[in-house]
Formats: sequence, structure tokens, C-alpha cells
Amino acid sequence: MNSDLDTALEAEIVAQGLIRLAERLRNSTTQASAFAELAVNTGAGSRKREAYFALATRIYEMRRQRTEFWPAELFGEPAWDIMLDLYIRECEGREVNVTSVCIASSVPQSTALRWVSLLESNGLIERRGAPHDFRVQYLRLTKDGSQRMQRFLRQTKGDHLGATEPLLLRAK
Repeated sequence: MNSDLDTALEAEIVAQGLIRLAERLRNSTTQASAFAELAVNTGAGSRKREAYFALATRIYEMRRQRTEFWPAELFGEPAWDIMLDLYIRECEGREVNVTSVCIASSVPQSTALRWVSLLESNGLIERRGAPHDFRVQYLRLTKDGSQRMQRFLRQTKGDHLGATEPLLLRAK
């Protein structure tokens, strides 16, 4: 019984992940269009922000691609996946509900919620209720969480991605 429930929950998480991926692809036909929108929204310093957005997106995608080569259970950093996802959505100007964050973490919902609580208690993310529905909660990086992510991405500058990545990742 328990394994059937676990399997059903895992299937639901995978299905929701696929729906979210399809939505991302539909909403962002190209990274260039996302960059153009980002530049309009951020003004000064938008090249750096675009580079950080591209790098965070690439890191997140690479983390998903690993499962094509190795079993997913070998890799587990739900807090990092949550932070990356929230940073990417912040750059896109999109709100993220708790369910989406749980899907992005690639772990069962109960595990993801424990990590959300830990990130909250460390002042890296915060919750807020949706004005349209008291049952919906949104998550976002705190100012400190966002600044830390930007500092990390600035220090990383795509070094781990190799020399073939676009020069945009090395923007100053």
C-alpha cells in the first residue's frame, strides 16, 4: 500500500514537472525573448542580470539532464534546486506557488516542504499569500537570498560550463 502511494506521488510529481516544462517552453520560445523582456524590466545592469539568469537556467537544466545518464537518487540537493528555481522565476518576473517549488526540487512533496521550511528559517526565502485565494501560497527569495545567488553566479561566471558557452555568461 505504501509503495503504491509513493509510486503514485512520484508519478504525479513527474507529470507536474512535464507540464511545467511544457509551459516554460511555450512561454519562452527563445532565451533571447526572455532576455529582451528582462532588459526592459531591469534597466541598468540588465546585461549582468541576463548573464546570471542564463547561467542559473543552464545550471538548473544541467542538473535535470544528469538523470539521462545516472539514476536520479544519486543526486539530491533539493534546497539548491529550490533556490535556483526561485531565482530563475524572479528574473522572469513570475510568481511561484509552493506546489511548483516542490516540483522543481525533484523530491517528494513532503521532503520539499521540509527544505522550504529550512530555507525560510535561514532567511533565504519567504512566503506570501495569494490575494485571490487564501489557500495558495507564493514563495520568493528574500533580498538576502537573491543577493547571495547573484554573488554566487558572479563568482561562477560559467567557469564550470566550459569555454564553448556564449560570451554573454562572461559579461561584466
